[in-house]
Amino acid sequence: MKQLLKSWLPVISGTRKFLATDLAHRLSRVINRRNFEVVFEGFIDLHNINSEQPDIVVYNKEDALKPVMILEICDNQSQESTVRTMEILGSIYHVDETFIFNMESGTWLLYRNGGHVFEKTSYSRHFNTDLSRLLYVNGYFRIAV
Repeated sequence: MKQLLKSWLPVISGTRKFLATDLAHRLSRVINRRNFEVVFEGFIDLHNINSEQPDIVVYNKEDALKPVMILEICDNQSQESTVRTMEILGSIYHVDETFIFNMESGTWLLYRNGGHVFEKTSYSRHFNTDLSRLLYVNGYFRIAV
């Protein structure tokens, strides 16, 4: 029993994982699956198993599985460090769109490849989709069906 109690994650971690898996599922239904693959907690560099694992990675199947979008879900407490980390990852791996979703405040941030600042938007130009619409209906979180 001791071992079981030690392995439980904080409630916020469970919520974050739930939102990430739900968003990955919904995103995979609206993009062209012949050209792109949506992966929950995928490696940002498929050739390096020690590379970072954002909550969601979208790979381009036609470009040697290059990551074209990464997304991380955070809370108010971890937002600052998440922004720094995701900005670095987006720049190093030349990811087209790097999103951060703060699940407590409901805010989205986007860092575009070649940009130098995060924008407050949930709209993906690459996939012509508003990611917040995949999570919310009438101001409430959706639940995958």
